[in-house]
Amino acid sequence: MKNISAIEKIIAELAKKDYLVANPRRSDGRPVYRTHHPYSLSAETNEARRVRDDYLHDVISEEEYKAWCLRYNLTHMDS
Repeated sequence: MKNISAIEKIIAELAKKDYLVANPRRSDGRPVYRTHHPYSLSAETNEARRVRDDYLHDVISEEEYKAWCLRYNLTHMDS
């Protein structure tokens, strides 16, 4: 069994950002819109999903997977 918890966390974080772009919140946490607005996943989110799937299907090695996760974490430290 492969450990994909790191990439799953990244995907969840990116998907939440995509959701909040389409469905913003006020400063008190209430939604701006009354109804849910549909949204699409960004290219960055889809890239993370592709890396996860490639790793699970042995298209990329564990080293490439870990390198991608580390590169993401280093470039997105303060966000």
